[in-house]
Amino acid sequence: MVVKVEQIAEEGLQLNESIGLELLTRMLSEDGDTGFRPIRPSRLNATLRKMRDGVLVRGQFTVHLTGPCKRCLVDVVTEIPVPFTLNLMNRASREQDEESGSIRFCVSNCSSLCPCTWFVARNARACVRYAGRI
Repeated sequence: MVVKVEQIAEEGLQLNESIGLELLTRMLSEDGDTGFRPIRPSRLNATLRKMRDGVLVRGQFTVHLTGPCKRCLVDVVTEIPVPFTLNLMNRASREQDEESGSIRFCVSNCSSLCPCTWFVARNARACVRYAGRI
């Protein structure tokens, strides 16, 4: 799905989109076999709002999974709610903020979702300062 900033009205844009089994399966297996398998598609509910230098995305979806019990290996079905907030900035604004020093990072190469920054990246375990507390 692609949303252009121009499509976001002043009051925001509501999304209610399906997340297919293929995408969920690919995301769960991206870092190797976790043992978890999605059992049905999910539904993404999100709100996009234009901000001064980007777009604020707040949303949630629930992943319906099956995975082995850690004791007896019997498959267990579970649901995991996934709320999220993303602050998407255009590249020029981000680079300008970084050069001016108005954005704080826990470490100079922080590339994670952590309490010390507005940026979101792929690997939430990469933040050295907040490791284990995310």
